Amino acid sequence: MVAESCLSSGKVDNERSIEDAIESATTTLRASLNALSAQSEVTSKKSQKKLKQEEEMFESKTNSGFQSDLLLWRQSFIFSMRNLISILSTNKNIERGNVHMVECTNNFRNLADRMNYISHSHFGIDTASLHQLYLFGYQCSIVVAALERVSGLNFSITDLPDYSGSPLGKLCKDLQQKVEKDEVCTIPWLLESILKPLLHTRLQIPPLYFQVLRHTFVQLEIEINKKHISTSTTTSGPPNFSANATVGQGLVVHFSGYVQLGEKTKRKIRTIEINLEKRKLNEDEPEQQTIPIKIVEDSFQVESILHFKKEGSYQVNVQLFLVDQTQTTWKTKINQQLIVQVEPTKITARLGAFT
Repeated sequence: MVAESCLSSGKVDNERSIEDAIESATTTLRASLNALSAQSEVTSKKSQKKLKQEEEMFESKTNSGFQSDLLLWRQSFIFSMRNLISILSTNKNIERGNVHMVECTNNFRNLADRMNYISHSHFGIDTASLHQLYLFGYQCSIVVAALERVSGLNFSITDLPDYSGSPLGKLCKDLQQKVEKDEVCTIPWLLESILKPLLHTRLQIPPLYFQVLRHTFVQLEIEINKKHISTSTTTSGPPNFSANATVGQGLVVHFSGYVQLGEKTKRKIRTIEINLEKRKLNEDEPEQQTIPIKIVEDSFQVESILHFKKEGSYQVNVQLFLVDQTQTTWKTKINQQLIVQVEPTKITARLGAFT
């Protein structure tokens, strides 16, 4: 009885120590998140005021696209951290497949993907800003891997390039090694060894955030059956553009346009890529087609034929990408949707007169 009582007492003490560690860590992290939220709000207001003043001086120059992308991402990052810490504070042990942990893991995975999208959506971005954005995304990948370890799942994380000159780069390298090599991966470990250092590291804002520059501009003209669509990186085309086609007969689409490189942009455009995604409505599997186009004196043009094997309504998404001299693909904001109504082939018979 005495032995059982001692064991029971030891188990209770151990659970209390875990609860105390979690409570202490979450209290500290919540305070850090509150400070980060306040800092982000102040930075946002100051930068928007400064941006407005500078835009009044330079009418055609703007950087609000990059600023808003980064601010929205940062807000989502802080919100996801709050949600994760709230869940961890109420759980002593996390079972494999825990719904809340799966949701948190997916949130941080999406944040990493979103940052990758942002970093490849600004063709004129400088190298220092690009490296900083990569680290923002990589810290989310570290959280994903750490959550998978705590949940007892298989994890994977890519090796980090040498960004030791950056405080966040050095920290990410250290955290990568912890996630890969630490043997005991519990909730207190996650809070103290992973999340706490991430939230206590001083945020380095990318240089592009404070620059007001003329961005790379792309104009795209689409011609179908003598109908024209005009869209660009700053203006959208008509949302409900429609065209007609016939089964077995190709629909000719003519693409043309021009590119103006942004101010201080060091990258050179090697080719333009137009991606066509064709999907029959109410069917899941789309067909992909990529059209590479050479640029001649900042202009480009090409003709393509869309084929339809069945009658019905089709949705065709047109996206434009820039490919630089290193074969890196950069996204643009050109994403035009077409609706094509495909009719059955008409067969006509000619009747001759008998005399």
